[in-house]
Amino acid sequence: MQATTDELRAVFLSRDIADFEIGSCGLAAPVPLAAMRLAQELHAPNLTLAMEGALNPRPRHLVDVPVDPEAHHEAEAILDLYDLFVNGERGIDFWFMAGIQIDRHGNLNLHRVGGTPERPAFRGPGIGNSSIAMTADRWYAYPGSHTPRTFVESVDFVTTTGTRCRFVVSPLAVLDFEAETHRMRLKHLMPGMTVEDVVAATGFKLLVPTELEPFPAPTDEELRVLREVVDTAGALRRAN
Repeated sequence: MQATTDELRAVFLSRDIADFEIGSCGLAAPVPLAAMRLAQELHAPNLTLAMEGALNPRPRHLVDVPVDPEAHHEAEAILDLYDLFVNGERGIDFWFMAGIQIDRHGNLNLHRVGGTPERPAFRGPGIGNSSIAMTADRWYAYPGSHTPRTFVESVDFVTTTGTRCRFVVSPLAVLDFEAETHRMRLKHLMPGMTVEDVVAATGFKLLVPTELEPFPAPTDEELRVLREVVDTAGALRRAN
């Protein structure tokens, strides 16, 4: 079976995580959780997962709802939201954000779209722990869709600034940022995608290098561990 888009996203993100780092993501975030657990299993055994709810859990399948008891399986400690903020203030290495809008500089919106501040057309979750992205050394965006409604010229509300965003890993492509301007730039196309596909799905002028690096394919071992150890219930395969 070929790797699905979400499996590719998890593998790509896992490779950017180093041993002895401290990282975190919110509850019910299968792609980031898979990336961190895969890194632990393959090349970062001393990676610390300071999660919202548990320290270094070893769930037997990916958690996709906040109340899943697997979120605490074999955890070293049970944490609450206060602990998560304390860890963030002390400084963690990386964090993950999804978002409802993201702009050319990586500014991300989780709060509201359209209307007025008092009566928005759409109200997002606006989670408070997004402040952790401002204290982490880096954060990764993993939007669930790549359309002009998600990738916009200017976000309607800045939940988190893009200054520390390292990669945007969407269902269509991996994007990074030009060093001088911090403008979003196409780095890798997901298999089957074209430059034209990504440009058409982006609501601002995307920087496109003359030569693109091919998407780094997962190894057989990465897919085996992902499917047999990390994502045993196939959450990343069902999503595609």
